[in-house]
Amino acid sequence: YYDDSKKFETIAAGCQVTGNIYVNDGNTFTAGNNNDFQFYHDGSANYIKGTNDHILYFATNNTTRWNIANDGHLRPQANQTYDIGSTVQQVKQAYAKEFIVLDDGYFKAGTLADLQIYHNGTESVIKNATGNLDIITGSTSIDLKGNDGSETLAKFTPNGTVVPLM
Repeated sequence: YYDDSKKFETIAAGCQVTGNIYVNDGNTFTAGNNNDFQFYHDGSANYIKGTNDHILYFATNNTTRWNIANDGHLRPQANQTYDIGSTVQQVKQAYAKEFIVLDDGYFKAGTLADLQIYHNGTESVIKNATGNLDIITGSTSIDLKGNDGSETLAKFTPNGTVVPLM
């Protein structure tokens, strides 16, 4: 009790606290028989720790969304998502495999989203709102293909030549 107001009591399920729990810097909240789960503040940083090779899970609405395994990898628990790794390089590699944007979703680049690439369910569009749209190749031509890639619609060669199609 504090000022005739119940603040802490034991109940059948354990204990119940009314109000806030304050813990000084350097002290740790722990759970588990071997203090397997810990969270604390050391005065300059906040920590959430899973020890003894246990996985740390993050969940919402009774559904696990992500986990961090003892190897440090942040792994999603949802479909169509990727293990993004534990290092910056692994994150880059995970996202270099593919970048998926659903119908009517946009990939936008530029401060004012001047370049947009999107698919509306029927058509695929590259839209440039400022300056030139330059396509640069290190090979001998730029080929625009149709159908499944078996038909050439246009072939652009160095110095502005367009090869006529037969």
